[in-house]
Amino acid sequence: MVEALKSPKEPKATERLVCGKPGADFELALVIKRTYRITPEEKCVLADEQVPIEEKNPSYEEDVPPPKVSPPRWDSDLMAFKEATDIVVQGHAYGYGPRQVVDVELRFGKVTRTVRVHGERRCDASSGRLKFTPALPFEKMPIRYDRAYGGFDAAAFEREGDLVVRVLGAMEPKWNLLANTLFHYPRNPAGVGYRMAIEEVTEDGSADSIAVPNLEFPFDLVTPERLAVGSPRGWLAAPLPAGFDWFDPGWFPRIGYLGHQPQADMPARDVQEVSQGWFPRELVAQSPKKLGWNPRFTQGASPGLAVEKFPADAHLYFRNLFPRHPERRVRLPGSAPKVTIWISERLKKAAETRLNAVIVQPDLDRVILVWSARCAVQRPFTPAERENMTWKVV
Repeated sequence: MVEALKSPKEPKATERLVCGKPGADFELALVIKRTYRITPEEKCVLADEQVPIEEKNPSYEEDVPPPKVSPPRWDSDLMAFKEATDIVVQGHAYGYGPRQVVDVELRFGKVTRTVRVHGERRCDASSGRLKFTPALPFEKMPIRYDRAYGGFDAAAFEREGDLVVRVLGAMEPKWNLLANTLFHYPRNPAGVGYRMAIEEVTEDGSADSIAVPNLEFPFDLVTPERLAVGSPRGWLAAPLPAGFDWFDPGWFPRIGYLGHQPQADMPARDVQEVSQGWFPRELVAQSPKKLGWNPRFTQGASPGLAVEKFPADAHLYFRNLFPRHPERRVRLPGSAPKVTIWISERLKKAAETRLNAVIVQPDLDRVILVWSARCAVQRPFTPAERENMTWKVV
C-alpha cells in the first residue's frame, strides 16, 4: 500500500513524495511528472504548461450510471513502485479523408501494436443469420476502450440475475456492484458487443440493439459469430479489447495480479494474451489463491505495453495517429532526472530514478513522462514527516 503526501498548498504539484514497501525494504519515492511538446523535428521539448500529478484513477465520463462503465482517462501517478514502463497512447485514428477502415500502429524496439479501426456498423439479421453491415466512412475515430469489444449484457442480467450483486448491492450501495456483475466482460466492461447469446433480434430480422465495436486486433477479429460467449464463464475465448490507452485496475488481466480471476472455462485454444506473450499462463491456469500479490498489478498500460528496461531516449513510431502526419516518429527527451532527498538536515540520500510511464497524446502534440526516484529507508514515514522533507531534481 502506498501512502501519498497530501499537499493542499500545491494542488497542481508535479512532484510528490510517497512511501511504501514494494519488497523487503521500505522505500521513499519522489514522483516526478514532466510534460513535453513535440516539435516539427519530432523532438520533445519541455512545455510551458505542466500537467499536475493525478492521485486518482479518473474515468473519461465520471457521471456514467451503472451498470454502464466508462474507461479510465488516467492511472494514478502515485503507483510509484513499478518494475516496468507503461507505454500509453491517447488519441484518435485518422483517415485523412473519408475511409471505412484504417489501421493505426504504434511501434518501438521489438514491440508493434496495430489496431484496426472501422467506421460505424450495425448488426443485421434480415438474411436469416447475423452479419455486420458495411462500415460508414469516417475521418476521425477515438481509440478508446468504449469503442472496443466488451461491455455489459443487460438482457442476460435481467433474465438470469446476479444474486451476489442483488444481495450485497442492497446492503452496501456505495460498493457500486452494478458496475461489476457476472454479465460484464472481465477484460473490458466499458466496451460494446458482449453477449451471452444473440437474442435481441426483432421480428423483422433487424438486430439494431446490438452495438458493433469500432476497434479490433488484426490477429483476433471481431466477427458476428464471436459476439456471444454462451455463458458468463465463456469470456476467455471472446475477442480481445483493442487499444493503447490506460487499463483499469479492476479489469483482467490486471486484476489477476492481485490473485483475483473471474470464473472462466478454459478455451480450446490457448488464451490470446498468453499466445501473444502478454502475461504468463499461470495467471489463468492456477488457483487464484496460489497467485497472491504480484507487482505487475501496478502497471496501468494495456496488456503487452508495460516494458522493462525501456530507454529514456527511445524512438517511437506512429501511423495514422497524428492529425497532420500519417507517419510520425518521436524521440523521447533522454537522460533521467538526478534526485537527492533530504530526509532530515543531517541525512540525505541519492535516489535511483526509473521511468514509470510514457503517455503520448498525438492530438495535442504532447508527451508526458512520469518518473519515480526511489531510495531504501529503515522505516515508513508519515505524511507529516514527508511534508518537512526536501529534495533536489537536476
